[in-house]
Amino acid sequence: SKSTPRDPDNYDPDDYFEENRSYEHPIKYSILLQPQDSFELSEEEQRQLWPPKSISLCIQYPAEYPDISPTISLLHNMNYLEFSMQASDALLDVMRKAMEEELGMPCAMGMVYAAREFFEGGQLQLLASCVNATPTISPVERKDGKVDEMFEKEDQSLFATSTLPRPSDAARIKECNAQGLQVAC
Repeated sequence: SKSTPRDPDNYDPDDYFEENRSYEHPIKYSILLQPQDSFELSEEEQRQLWPPKSISLCIQYPAEYPDISPTISLLHNMNYLEFSMQASDALLDVMRKAMEEELGMPCAMGMVYAAREFFEGGQLQLLASCVNATPTISPVERKDGKVDEMFEKEDQSLFATSTLPRPSDAARIKECNAQGLQVAC
C-alpha cells in the first residue's frame, strides 16, 4: 500500500512534516550487526565473541508501524557450524524482546543494541559450549537395539548436558527437518 500526502496539490518535496511524507509499504532494509567502534574489546576478543562472518538484521515495517511490530530476520552466509540455528533463534528472541519493550516507539536501534549485548555478553560462546558438551552418561543398549527405558521419557534432564541424541517425538522431528532445510538453503 502507498501512503499519500494529505494535500497533494500543495505537495513540496522539501517539506518533511509527517503529513507530507509518502511511503511505499512494506518498508524493508537491513542493518549490519557489528561491534561498536570502541577500544573496550580487542580484535581477539571480537573474534571470540562475534560470529566469524558478517550478519545483518533485516527489518520489514508494516504500514501500521510503530503500533505493530516489524517483521525481523537475520541475513548471513554462515553454515550451521559457524552460526547454529540455536544461536540464530536465541539472537532473534533477544531482539524480539527488545522490540516488544519499545512497542509504539521506533525500535530498530534497540534491537541493534540488544544484538550487541547478546554477542559481547558471551551468549554465542555459551551456546557453542552447550552444543559441544561432552557426554556425561552412557545409555545401556538392550538386545532389541532400543535405549534402556530410563533414558526414554522419565529422565529427559539426563540429556541436557550430553551430546547423545535425545528421544524424538513427531514435533521434534518436524523441527529438525525444518532446520535442515534452512541450513541447506
